[in-house]
Amino acid sequence: MKNDDQINNHVIKEKIDNTNNTIQDLKMKILCNEKKIQEIKLRNLANIDNFKKNIEKTTNEIKINNTEIFFQKIIPIIDSLEEILTLFDTSQEQHKPLIEGIQLTLQSFLNTITKFGVHLEGKKNEEFNSTIHDAVLYEKSSEITPNHVIFVNKKGYTLNKTVLRKARVTIAKK
Repeated sequence: MKNDDQINNHVIKEKIDNTNNTIQDLKMKILCNEKKIQEIKLRNLANIDNFKKNIEKTTNEIKINNTEIFFQKIIPIIDSLEEILTLFDTSQEQHKPLIEGIQLTLQSFLNTITKFGVHLEGKKNEEFNSTIHDAVLYEKSSEITPNHVIFVNKKGYTLNKTVLRKARVTIAKK
């Protein structure tokens, strides 16, 4: 009997050891899976964060692009108002109210676009810069330094360092 009890005890001990080993293996697998789950969570959070950043970036690019397009559409209106003013004979009294109205409208446009970050480019005596100037003529000049603007044929405009339109200018040459 003792021998049977010893065998039974031995079998039971083996089963307990096997069960303990299985429990340890399962605990290790649980820990491993918990780590994997945590990594997946972190990856998903990073993906969500990247997605948000991409959406923000894309939205900002669209806003900037639409703003540039809007101001590019406004520039010809400003050009037209300036051209109209050059066509009127300012000495005639009958035209003065109309001229003043056009001048006020033009000034209002210029003030508004300036508030939104649009800058006028192209000034007399300024050094030629191919980024913001488009040379349409070269003339000899004794008054203006070579490679400087003699005359602004058409104003240029920039928005946040983006050229909306280059200034068309006449440049002094030697």
